[in-house]
Amino acid sequence: MAEKYNQFRKRLSARRFVVPVAGVQGSGKSTLLNALAFDTPVLPIDADETTCVPVEIVYAERPSGQAVVLYADGREEWTAATAESIAAFVHHHHNPANEWQVDRVIVESNRPLLQHGLVLVDLPGTGSLTTRNVETTRRYLEEAVGVVFLLRTVPPLTRSESTFVAFHWARLPTAFFVQNRWTDERDEEVEGGRQHNLHVLKQLAARHRIPLDGDPCIHVVNTYLALRGRLMDNAKDMDASGLGRFEADLEARSREWPKVLRDGITAAVRADLHAALEAIERRRGELNADRATVEAQLKMEGERFKKYIDELERTFAEMRKAIESFSSDRRRDIDDWCRIAGGAIRNEMCTKLRQGIVDGPHLSRALLDEESVQADLIFEKVQEELLAFQVKLRERFQSIREWESERTDFRSSRRAMSSSS
Repeated sequence: MAEKYNQFRKRLSARRFVVPVAGVQGSGKSTLLNALAFDTPVLPIDADETTCVPVEIVYAERPSGQAVVLYADGREEWTAATAESIAAFVHHHHNPANEWQVDRVIVESNRPLLQHGLVLVDLPGTGSLTTRNVETTRRYLEEAVGVVFLLRTVPPLTRSESTFVAFHWARLPTAFFVQNRWTDERDEEVEGGRQHNLHVLKQLAARHRIPLDGDPCIHVVNTYLALRGRLMDNAKDMDASGLGRFEADLEARSREWPKVLRDGITAAVRADLHAALEAIERRRGELNADRATVEAQLKMEGERFKKYIDELERTFAEMRKAIESFSSDRRRDIDDWCRIAGGAIRNEMCTKLRQGIVDGPHLSRALLDEESVQADLIFEKVQEELLAFQVKLRERFQSIREWESERTDFRSSRRAMSSSS
């Protein structure tokens, strides 16, 4: 009980509502964040592969104009909050594979959007072939409270993107969807892409039991036009970009998160107080009962609890066995898929060699392209299997009944509201 209320205290003192922006490399994440948070570009805008260094944007009434570089060993370094200076730490060309061991970079913004504790995070692109990038994206999304999924018009949501979105959307309470519109895309193209993306999102929600009040909201934003409007202080460009509607939605929901947190903790405290009152009334009744009656009740309660624990142990043993079996089967599948992929790559490269690509950067690029295609196929297969297994595990956990003491003992009661936060 003491530990639970200590966690309540920590959560109530929290000032951060962490919302990373996730999307494939080159989808416009940095452009979107620059338009949202700055008057001049602070985040490097580059379609090339970056390192696994996230950039956090936090609120400051008077930004210092400096960025804090935090290293994995605890060291701190300050640098100018400019795209050029930050690129020296986050760009693959300057810091390949994050050999400098930078944990993250923090920059400040005085945008009212961030005033209520919202922290936006620029992440490496999803689908990256750099292992550390994938790990960094996964870690931030596990710790986040919300997420912005940046989608494209062409191509719309692919299979690999869909599995990524479903995996994280199923566990994040607050998700925003933004479809980036490039300036050369026609209205018909944009609407067609939006309808496709909407259809895929509804399918994902139904398949993975993600509750929806209505259709998912997809904000169509021309990030380039938004950034240009911000830099040139052009209200017409800003309005035409669609950024304002997304910004308003993001700010409204960022205002709500402290209230949602307080309401959840208040409900938990009320449940504990109610349990305490019930326990007091029960104890008052026990004081008027004879010793034999109380001992008989205690014995019956002990027998019920032992049966409950035995049932839990059997259930968890079955689940552990299922997890071990799933892991073993997937390892064999991956080995088989890798052998098939290796054969497919050899066949494709032989074809390209016959077509005259025999040396130099063109051959290297062709090999990387083929490896990327096969890696995406394997990734899709693994993710599909993992998502299906995740649903089965969730159903099994949900079937476990909660212990309910017939004596309503305050010290042993386990109530859902007590752990809801």
